[in-house]
Amino acid sequence: MSTLLLLIVILKGICIYFCWRSISLAKKNTIKNPETKTSNELQDLENRLAKLVDQNENLSKELQGIKKQSS
Repeated sequence: MSTLLLLIVILKGICIYFCWRSISLAKKNTIKNPETKTSNELQDLENRLAKLVDQNENLSKELQGIKKQSS
């Protein structure tokens, strides 16, 4: 009987160790991901800004062309 209880305690200890290990690895990965996510978001925002600047320049040229045609 005591051997069975000792075996159960050892198995629980092993399970707790692997659970702790997986949780600590998951925390490390989630800490690294926000930096990557932030850099990806920054790059996406820079791309969107470049597109908006191009659109703004095109619209300004069109507006100047319309003003010249009006006068």
